[in-house]
This record gives sequence, structure tokens and C-alpha cells, in this order.
Amino acid sequence: MRLGRVGEWAVPGPVEWSETREDSGLTVRMTFDVFGGRLECRAVEVLAAPGGREVRKADLRAVPIDVARDEVMASSAVPWDTTNGGKAWNVSLTAGRQVGGPTERAAVRALDKARQRLTDEDLRRVATIYQQSTDGAPTRAVAEAFGVKRRTARVYAHRARQAGLIPPVGASKPTKGDED
Repeated sequence: MRLGRVGEWAVPGPVEWSETREDSGLTVRMTFDVFGGRLECRAVEVLAAPGGREVRKADLRAVPIDVARDEVMASSAVPWDTTNGGKAWNVSLTAGRQVGGPTERAAVRALDKARQRLTDEDLRRVATIYQQSTDGAPTRAVAEAFGVKRRTARVYAHRARQAGLIPPVGASKPTKGDED
């Protein structure tokens, strides 16, 4: 078993999550794994029940990725204890955890912190999406690409601008023929 680190928590990977919806009979399966200190959804599969209705666009929009990620973190994460003066990690596997207890709530809070961290790669992606937006709504393009609210996308764009990846507000984009 491979363990990934999210804050001070160990998460085995990859982790499979699934649910069958009573209203539609559809089964949703997701695979989560830790990358760059964040628990990420790496695959989604929506399956129609044999003889049931087809999978619709609305079903895809309703895939509960954030809910599933929180459940995976709450049920799979275990605290890491430092040993040997902080030179090694010792996973402290705890049996009989209380569902919804303090350990699970702390794990989900760590997940929330990890979600907020933008890597340099993320900032470069924000800048690319922002600058390549052709519809006059670059913040909306960033929000859609990252699956966040526009307010959060504005923060992402601001951080990319602070990193020098997006020109200051009011600086014009080069037009065709202006490039050197």
C-alpha cells in the first residue's frame, strides 16, 4: 500500500469510492489519490443500471466529487507521527475510530487547507487560461477550468498576477502584428 501525505495526514492510494443512487439507479464510481499534497479525484465513472435509463448530462453535473473527497479523507486518513527527530514518518493506524469524531473532522479540515494551496504549476495554468480567454470573461474561464466559484477564481488570478504571470490590470494584451 502506498501512502500520500495531505498536511499531517496519511492517505492510502489510490482509494475507490462509489454509491448507487436510489432515485435513478445510476452507480457513480470515483478514484482518489494524493498528488502534490492534495487528495484529488483522478477518475469518475457513471454507470446505468442494467435495463435502467441512460446517463444524462444532468447526472454528470450532479457527481458529488467534493462530498466523496471529504468522505474518503474522513474514512481513510490517519495521523502521521514524526519519529527519529522528524527524519522519518511513522503512520499511526488507529482502530475503531468514531464516525464523525474529532479525528475525522480534523482530517477533513486538513483537506480543506490542502485544497486552498496553489502550486506554481497551478498558477501557470491560471495565467494561461486567463490570458487565452476570448469571450471577455477570463475569471469565469478560470472558475470553470478549476471547478471553483468566481470569487475564488479572482483570488487565483490575483495570485498569478502577483507572481508576474499575468500583466497588471489595465495593461493591454498584444494584438496580432504587435508581437516581436
